[in-house]
Amino acid sequence: MYDKDKAFEARYQQILEKLLKLKSCYQPEVLHADPVLTFKLNSKLYLQELARMMAGREWLEGKI
Repeated sequence: MYDKDKAFEARYQQILEKLLKLKSCYQPEVLHADPVLTFKLNSKLYLQELARMMAGREWLEGKI
């Protein structure tokens, strides 16, 4: 793997970990009131794709 690939993977993992922790930051009544948000926060596949997209954007902008 190239250094840039390793940097991308590391940033992707960092973003994914932050996204996975988001659910604990929301009050239960917020999650109850917004079923779409609840679904997204409970969907690991959705969060993985979102993290990949965010890391990809940073890569394209030259931040990685």
